[in-house]
Amino acid sequence: MIEETPLLQERNFGDLRGTPYAELTEDPFAPSFVPPNGESVDVFHRRVAQAFTLIVERRRGLSGPLVVVTHGLVCGAIVANHTHAATLPEMFDNTGLTLIDPAPPFAIRLVNCTQHLIDEAGRRLPGRTPSAV
Repeated sequence: MIEETPLLQERNFGDLRGTPYAELTEDPFAPSFVPPNGESVDVFHRRVAQAFTLIVERRRGLSGPLVVVTHGLVCGAIVANHTHAATLPEMFDNTGLTLIDPAPPFAIRLVNCTQHLIDEAGRRLPGRTPSAV
């Protein structure tokens, strides 16, 4: 079964969406910055907390694993605010894998792993690097 929820959408940067980083005059990731017509960091974190509550609820109803597909800032907020991770990556890579135990204290088993993006010769497979908010 596949379930979609807007709770797992990336942070809403409002009027800045699509703006190349090189054209920004302020840091959209600064804790106090609120993008015009977008989400503040606090609003974003409250939404992600609701998403995490939904994830935990859905997992309780399963006999096997639950796969959640979402965005880097959402992954970072979940790991930072709802697990006991010792360290956090600076950013979460596209297609990075993070494994979290399904029950409290929600221990982290793997964080932002991109080993599946390495070919037999040890080279990183081509990926997309974000260039805009």
